[in-house]
Amino acid sequence: MSGSFALLRFYQQPWLYTPDVWLSDRENWSVPAAVKFYYLLYAARFFSDFVSLFFEVGRNGTALIVSCIHHTVTLGLIFIAIYGNYMRGAAVIMFFFDWADPPLLLAKTCKTFSTTPDDTAQWLANRLFEVFAVTFFVSRNIMYSYVSYTFCRLLPYEAWPERAFVL
Repeated sequence: MSGSFALLRFYQQPWLYTPDVWLSDRENWSVPAAVKFYYLLYAARFFSDFVSLFFEVGRNGTALIVSCIHHTVTLGLIFIAIYGNYMRGAAVIMFFFDWADPPLLLAKTCKTFSTTPDDTAQWLANRLFEVFAVTFFVSRNIMYSYVSYTFCRLLPYEAWPERAFVL
């Protein structure tokens, strides 16, 4: 899991916990190999998921279109983070997003092994989905909002488009 890799590699990095360095000295920051690998891992996962969408049974119509858009936008954001050298701030966002994935994937696995609605595998799938729901809420709604707000607050005024807030 990329979240486990990020935790092992990034937990000692001062930029993970210090918002003031997310954008500071972007031009001169040498990107550590662990961050480059993390981006490669993340982009590969989303590209693989994008390709596999076309081979999933039962996924068609609106669900396929929405999933394609989601994966395309995510890959585009990864490219923008690399191209604009926003890799520290974006790595923090990706780090927090990863923690909702393991309980969901485990819940799906247990659901697959379930044979009846009241067996142990189904019970475990339900508990893991509850863990996923709480983790998703905390990581996507609380932590992501904080990181995004802080990231935007740190952007210099000159970086904002001239007509960004004009309707």
